[in-house]
Amino acid sequence: MAYLREDCPHVKVVMLTAYDDDTYVHGLVAAGVAGYVLKDEIEEAVVRAIRTVMQGDTWFSRTVVDKLARLATGEAPFTERPALTDRELEVVQLVTQGLSNKEIGEALLVKERTVEFHMSNILKKLGVASRVEVAVWAKEHGVAS
Repeated sequence: MAYLREDCPHVKVVMLTAYDDDTYVHGLVAAGVAGYVLKDEIEEAVVRAIRTVMQGDTWFSRTVVDKLARLATGEAPFTERPALTDRELEVVQLVTQGLSNKEIGEALLVKERTVEFHMSNILKKLGVASRVEVAVWAKEHGVAS
C-alpha cells in the first residue's frame, strides 16, 4: 500500500475481503484504501463501490462504516445484539428452519464452504458453540423466520 500511495498516487485500492475485524479495518483504512467491500455484499454493491472510487470518492460496507465510527469514538461494541451482516442473518434464519450447510448453500446459491465460513463467523460473533444455540439466540432476538 505504501508503494502505491507514494509511487502511484493515481491508483485507488478497493479491498474485497471476508475480514471485517477491527484490526484489518483500521489497518487498511490507515494505509489509505479508497474502498472496503465485504465479500457477502450483493454483487451490485461491489460494482457500485468500484464506480464510486473511480469517480474519486470512497465506498465502505455498512458494517465497516459502523466499525470505523465505533473506533473513532472509542465506543465499545454493542453487545446485546452482535453486528451480523445481512448474509449472516439469512444463514441464521435458514439454520432456524433446520437446514444443513449444503441446503443453505443451495438456497443462497453459494458453495457449502461459504456457508461454513459464515457459520464460523456467526458462532464467534454470538459467542455460542452450536447450531442449536444459534437457533435459540435467533428465537430470543426475533431473528427467526
